[in-house]
Amino acid sequence: MSYVPKTDWVDYDSLDPLNPNAIPKANDLNRIEQGIADIDSEIGDLENLETTDKTNLVGAINELKEVTDTGNTNMIMIKRKLRMGVRI
Repeated sequence: MSYVPKTDWVDYDSLDPLNPNAIPKANDLNRIEQGIADIDSEIGDLENLETTDKTNLVGAINELKEVTDTGNTNMIMIKRKLRMGVRI
């Protein structure tokens, strides 16, 4: 996704910035869009995740937690068996 400034928009210099019904200025919209583009770039592309769940970051993190929890459970069971002298 590339950033394209909205230079063709009308600049409403006379609008009150405290008025919630005011139309934002082109420069304000450009800054907002650039901020969103910067955040998107820092987050990265969800399709590049090496998890099964690529719908969102929360799903991907939860998938990793589930795998980690399973691994931790397996390690606990292995340690218990080793303490009891069971060959693995």
